[in-house]
Amino acid sequence: MIKVYDGQAYEMVEVVPYVRRDGGETLLNRWRSRCAACGEPFFFTAPAEATKFSPNRRCAKHKSPGRKVARQRPQRIKNDDVRVGNE
Repeated sequence: MIKVYDGQAYEMVEVVPYVRRDGGETLLNRWRSRCAACGEPFFFTAPAEATKFSPNRRCAKHKSPGRKVARQRPQRIKNDDVRVGNE
């Protein structure tokens, strides 16, 4: 399964069984994405039954809690770069 959050793609790679401190058993989803700062792949886990998806945006090296990731703007094309026909 792939989810997109604010333009950043996340792929669920596996479901891992987990035993909580209270002894209860649950499942964790393991997600893979690329760091918004450096582009390197990173992984994180989140509860499988979570209703809200609020993933990490950066790898451990570049983590910066509370700081928003700057969105990539689409590149503009200058009129000089557009060619019509055989010009």
